[in-house]
Amino acid sequence: MTVGLVPVLAACVSHSCTAVGCSSQVSVDLSQVGARFGRLPANVTLCVNGECTTTAVEFTGAEAPRLVLHDLPRSLTSDGGKIATTVRIERDSAVLLETAAEAELTRLVPNGEQCEPTCYVASFGLVGTRLERLGESTP
Repeated sequence: MTVGLVPVLAACVSHSCTAVGCSSQVSVDLSQVGARFGRLPANVTLCVNGECTTTAVEFTGAEAPRLVLHDLPRSLTSDGGKIATTVRIERDSAVLLETAAEAELTRLVPNGEQCEPTCYVASFGLVGTRLERLGESTP
């Protein structure tokens, strides 16, 4: 009779959650515009649904910061809806570039549907003067 219990117990413990984490965020890849703005530092402001974060970046010739990240508030990610994203690059109070895009957040469950965490992400690239949605990837 003990043999009959083994498959039942194995089925109960076969779905264990892993500890892979993630965070809800919007990212912007600036690598396509590095040489365009010269070597002097600039401020990059990333706004998501009106909440903004400004980061000082230094463009070094053909290289540029790969990502500017903005952690998303829980209220924004609870429904996984559309977000309005704006990027502005300024130097010495002069706006060098300002562009915007809308996108739906992508839902991530790295440990499976039955396990935490659940995160929402959107990845953009600055291509020329446009903010374009990049393929879905984990942050």
